Amino acid sequence: MNINIPIKICRKKVKNLSLKIDPMGNVTVTAPFFLSLSEINNWIQPKKKWIFKNINRLNGIDQNNIEISNFTRNEAKAKIIEYVKESSIITQTTINKIYISSAKTRWGTCSSKGNVRINWKLINAPDEILQYVIFHELCHLKHPNHSRQFWAEVSKYDPQYKIHRKWLKENGHKLQKAG
Repeated sequence: MNINIPIKICRKKVKNLSLKIDPMGNVTVTAPFFLSLSEINNWIQPKKKWIFKNINRLNGIDQNNIEISNFTRNEAKAKIIEYVKESSIITQTTINKIYISSAKTRWGTCSSKGNVRINWKLINAPDEILQYVIFHELCHLKHPNHSRQFWAEVSKYDPQYKIHRKWLKENGHKLQKAG
């Protein structure tokens, strides 16, 4: 099938390939550094019809995240820990410990001791949603409340936090059913 779809390839320290279509219809393949471009293309090729069908669906009525990935909880944990560490450098916050949770009602929490807890099911959300939750929790290390100062701090790192927060409220129940 010869369908021309722009696909962004993002190389990271991961073990498996994953493909994500964000709510705007952008397609991203996350791939390990060691795979060649031809190996990645061979993996993508049989999925092009599915990708095309779902981009068309997104352009119609369905604005949900779609992901094909076989993330295990351990792979999710590794990715989330990496994101939290990178984000703590950006926000200039000090973290004591990072925990991965499977809480039913919370996407993330933090403590005054610098412990950060992120729900592993966020791995099934678009990256910007996971990043929003992480920034949200790290900003609580500076402002342990939801004051104007807190939200101003969040907006420094995620100017679209209101959109991401709304997405999570509308779609979070679907993530909780995953895994």
